[in-house]
Amino acid sequence: MVTWKNILENENPLREQVQRKVFDIDDNIQEISLRYKAPSYSLLSGGCLGVLFFYSYLYKICFSEKLIYKAGKILQKIVSDIANEKIPFSFCNGFAGTYWALTNLRNESLDGFDTLISNDNSLPRLFELGLKEIENNRYDYLHDGLGTCFPALMAVNQKESFRFLEQIVVSLYRIAEINSLECKWRSASNHRFDLGLAHGIPSIIVILSYIYEIGIQQDLCREMLNKAIRWMLRQKLSNGLLSRFPNYVSLKDSVMSFSRLGWCYGDLGIARSLWIAGNILSESEWKEEAIHIMRYSSVRRNLKDNLVMDAGLCHGAVGIAHIFNRFFQDTNIDSFKEAAIYWYKVTLGFSRFNNGIGGYKTLTSFKSERKKWTTCPDFLDGTAGIGLALTAAISEVEPKWDRCLLLS
Repeated sequence: MVTWKNILENENPLREQVQRKVFDIDDNIQEISLRYKAPSYSLLSGGCLGVLFFYSYLYKICFSEKLIYKAGKILQKIVSDIANEKIPFSFCNGFAGTYWALTNLRNESLDGFDTLISNDNSLPRLFELGLKEIENNRYDYLHDGLGTCFPALMAVNQKESFRFLEQIVVSLYRIAEINSLECKWRSASNHRFDLGLAHGIPSIIVILSYIYEIGIQQDLCREMLNKAIRWMLRQKLSNGLLSRFPNYVSLKDSVMSFSRLGWCYGDLGIARSLWIAGNILSESEWKEEAIHIMRYSSVRRNLKDNLVMDAGLCHGAVGIAHIFNRFFQDTNIDSFKEAAIYWYKVTLGFSRFNNGIGGYKTLTSFKSERKKWTTCPDFLDGTAGIGLALTAAISEVEPKWDRCLLLS
């Protein structure tokens, strides 16, 4: 169990600035969420479940009953939408993510969630869909098959969940391109090997590590992990380039471009997958490689070069800060703390809109001549995620919510 440290405890005035910003977000995120057009049950993209997590973790540090009242209003909307809409299956914006989120919130002892998840009759159908996706090489963590593993990992004591995870491991082995030394998986487009934590091989590495940890198909998991990590490390770019790894390896050409700094793609996600796998399988070399990658990334500070254009968790400043914070908590390496503090400051700098949530908006159109900024309360791209990560920076409460981002 991680003993979470308040990374900003001795960093005034930054700690006070971050705390004020968290409460600024609280001021109007509920109101905007209740009229947001996206399905409220969606966990990561659109929806209100991220706001419920924000209230849950904010309550842990300030114990305001007003937060419980606000969460109740959001919950009513989610209940209504679940009852009246056909929910897709994916983790990003469907039942897999909804189930995981509501189960976690129930475990946080917030009232009202038992009635939403007391009936697990939908899990067999979810597992059937997830397995079919992976068997058809559609493993994308956010949008396709791999994300359906999360409900099973939470209910592994149930026979259906255990059997499903066994089948997932076998199916991943079946669709892999594997030889005596290496293992890799093509993306659904069939034209490349994806290196993003959100959509590619690093997410397979993390999920296989989670499955290994609970004792399922350990020999097969270890074989694939050893070979996949050997292949992934061989994709390193030359020293002196902006990033250590590309976004993907193309089957059409040999050009390997640099990757951005962020959660979804780039070195940070690759490093985190190596750290988690190394930690679970007791492979110190993988953890050392993760630290080398993070040290390299800690001096990448140019926003334009690293494509950091807003504050969100997915590919914005606060996601970068949070990953450096995670690594600091794990290693106590000062340069990771310094990098996290830098990116928290950058996150505060993106709060500049009078009509945003806590001053924040999300960049939804990237064309330089016509940038579009949108008020967005959601988890992955919007202000709920920003609030959650900032709350983690000023508290001693471990942010267990980040497991859904494959970070813990």
